[in-house]
Amino acid sequence: MLLYKMLNRHTLTSEEEYVPDWLSAFDVIGIPKRYQPLVASNANPTGCLMELWANESIYCERPPNLAELQTVLGHIDRWDILDDISEMLQEDATQFLSRIQQPNPKEMEIITKDDTHDDIQHYDAFILYTDRDIAFVSEVIEHLETEGYLRDWRGAFDVIGIPERYQPLVASNANPTGCLMELWAKESSYCARPPNLAELQTVLGCIDRWDIVDDTSKMFPTCDDDDYLDDDDLDEEHKLLGAVQ
Repeated sequence: MLLYKMLNRHTLTSEEEYVPDWLSAFDVIGIPKRYQPLVASNANPTGCLMELWANESIYCERPPNLAELQTVLGHIDRWDILDDISEMLQEDATQFLSRIQQPNPKEMEIITKDDTHDDIQHYDAFILYTDRDIAFVSEVIEHLETEGYLRDWRGAFDVIGIPERYQPLVASNANPTGCLMELWAKESSYCARPPNLAELQTVLGCIDRWDIVDDTSKMFPTCDDDDYLDDDDLDEEHKLLGAVQ
C-alpha cells in the first residue's frame, strides 16, 4: 500500500519538530508506548501501526477512521501522502458505505440470539405481547401446540427472556410450555419481562376470529367484551402479533 511505503521512510524533521514517518504518526495517534518496540521491529512498521490502531483503539487517543488518519498526516506535515492517497481514501469510503447500506440476506434471517449465520433456526410463530398479557400468551401457545400450529416453546423462551441456564430443564420436561410458564412465575426476577395476568377470555375471543394456518401474518389484539376492534383501531400497547410462517 502506498501509505505504508511513504510513511515507512525516515525523512527530515518538519517545522513542528515531528519526524514525519510512522514514529510521528505513532505519537499523534496516541498508541501506548509499550507497543513501540513491536512496531519498530516489524518489517512494515506502518502496517503494524495501523493494525494496532484498529485492534487496540480503546487504548489510543484517537479513534481509527479515515478522517482521523487525514488529521494525523496533516499534523505530522505529510501533505505529500495526503495528496497521493486522497483519491484512494475517497474510493475506500464510498465502497465501505455501499457495503454497509446493502442488507445481508443471512443477517436478515437472524431473529434471536440463538441464530447464527451457519445455523438459522426455524420458527413457526412469534408472539409479541405486553406484560399484562402473560396468561393470554400461555393460552395461545398451548392452543397452537395442541392444534399442531406451533412446533415448540423456544420462540416464547427468548421473548420472555428467561436465563439460558433453564433451557435444558424446560426442554426435558414432558410439558415444556407449562414448565416455561412456571419458571416465569417463580424466577421472574431473573427474566427480562415480569409475569402479569390480563384479559385472557376476551383476547381468546378475538383470536377465534382468525384462521392462523394460511401462512400470513396476523394481528391478535386484546379487546373489551363483545367489542371487536378493526385493525386501524388497535391499541398499539396491547396487541399481540403472531407471525406464522
